Amino acid sequence: MLETVDSPKDLKKIPLENLQSLCDEIRDYLIDILSARGGHVGPNLGAVEATVALHWVFDSPHDKLIFDVSHQSYTHKILTGRKQLMRDLHITREINGYTDFSESEHDHFRMGHTSTSISLASGLAKARDLKGENFNIVAFIGDGSLSGGEAFEGLNIGANLKSNFIVVANDNEFSIDTNSGGLYSNLAHLRQTNGDWTNNYFKALGYEYFYIENGNSVVDLVKAFEAVKDCSRPVVVHIHTQKGKGLPYAEADPTSWHYSAPFNKSTGVAESHKTDQAYESTAAITNDFLDKELSLNKKSLVLIPGAPGLGADLKKKYPSQYVDTGIAEVQAVAMASGAAKAGAKPYLFVNSPFVQRAYDQTIIDWALQETPAVMLVSWAGISDNDYTHVGMYDIAMLSNVPGLTYLAPASADEYRQMLEFSRSFDKPLAIRLGLGNLPKTPDPKIASGENEKIEYGKSVVTKRGSKVAIFGLGDYFEKAQSVDKILREKGFNPTLINPRFINVLDFELLDEIAKNHSVIVTLENGIIDGGFGQKIAGYYSRKSKNIKVFNFGAKTEFINNEPFANIMDRYHLNPEQIVEDIKPALENPALENES
Repeated sequence: MLETVDSPKDLKKIPLENLQSLCDEIRDYLIDILSARGGHVGPNLGAVEATVALHWVFDSPHDKLIFDVSHQSYTHKILTGRKQLMRDLHITREINGYTDFSESEHDHFRMGHTSTSISLASGLAKARDLKGENFNIVAFIGDGSLSGGEAFEGLNIGANLKSNFIVVANDNEFSIDTNSGGLYSNLAHLRQTNGDWTNNYFKALGYEYFYIENGNSVVDLVKAFEAVKDCSRPVVVHIHTQKGKGLPYAEADPTSWHYSAPFNKSTGVAESHKTDQAYESTAAITNDFLDKELSLNKKSLVLIPGAPGLGADLKKKYPSQYVDTGIAEVQAVAMASGAAKAGAKPYLFVNSPFVQRAYDQTIIDWALQETPAVMLVSWAGISDNDYTHVGMYDIAMLSNVPGLTYLAPASADEYRQMLEFSRSFDKPLAIRLGLGNLPKTPDPKIASGENEKIEYGKSVVTKRGSKVAIFGLGDYFEKAQSVDKILREKGFNPTLINPRFINVLDFELLDEIAKNHSVIVTLENGIIDGGFGQKIAGYYSRKSKNIKVFNFGAKTEFINNEPFANIMDRYHLNPEQIVEDIKPALENPALENES
């Protein structure tokens, strides 16, 4: 049957009694795709029946279906003309794994971050009502996303619309990791009483409420959606589904199978990505440090906003010192600051693409309070991911927060030093972990035992030269070394610098460099605007007219599944391109230092 379905109109031709068979075909198709290409396994397998029922009952794109996060949107894409593109997702890169209005008229937003669907849907509903239009609006949201503050705000406002506004709460009893927080005991009671629990979260907000125990029965779902279609009031349809349905190992371990690399369908063994022996995993280093820290200091704690990439063992070993805030960075940052104010030592783990979700709290609830919490920023850097998961904006955001010190290690050893530095640092501190792995010892002075301790505001000069100075920030210090090597082969003698501090400039060193250098090169794994390099350029613009500063990094733009090699080439971030770009200035006799 799936071969005959290329649009919701095709789907509607299939009789109700055959829909479950279609769902089985779709699930098999998804397993083929996911095992070959990787992706969000558990959420998509659990939402097959719900998506089929939504498209069978409602009339997309006239009726608006808004998928929160889009972790569960693969079936939606299959049913809306992107079946083959989904199979070739990671080859053609014509589409991404999330909804995107540039792909299809059935997608209304570019989604990828949590807890947004209800708020966006409320805006659609308000505009519809103002214009006197008539269509259904459905926000499809997982239980894990309900813990985000925006989801509550959307529910709060949506209840007051007094018009068609349908929220489908997909309750599979899991977020990315195990659900955490008081909301989930309420959902559990609703499940246990078949929706009859008197203390009903949704009813308390003003919604009419329906509960579907078997959320993987397409027939039950069709009946429920038909009952609320064209309603004239806000309503919640609470459905209970099985995350990872159809794969026994994914059903048994929904945390590990939220997302997976390509895997063997029969065995459930995922493709392993071995770390190059010259590199170390920042997650492993972090876990080792925190294990020791939590053991030695009972006032230390770890806060994780719903991401299982760090601390699975820590959660078991130190349950009282481990807080999973759910997918709620706002709460995590403010809670960390409050704990630090009361004398604890919080370590907060946040992925770079999600830092902005708590930017106000970072400025007001944390930095302004001068509390010594530590934020560890992972997934940080230019990548070939989709719009919503490229972590290249954190330098510009965090390095311009007053009172917050932002560090960038150039090696695994240096990261360990920064973690040690964080123990006694008594102000807000963030450390940028890059994209997952760091070179073991790219800095010969670190390897030889020199400069083992971090000195506040001080950079490390690894090679001293003249004419041209290269600043390689964090994981781009390796790239700086490559540029240095090419320049030396061309007869130049660069000064090579590991800044360590992103937003605390080493003015003594900068003044020293100004005496015998006329070309400055900065390399950073993030956007140039508002970043590290512009701070260097701004300082030298006030010091000398005879110093030319080149900033290399990313443009301020959205990247979406662009091949990584293309990105590097387009941004001129290959060492050979960098050398070619600065070569005219190096050969320009007019650029001589003032002294």
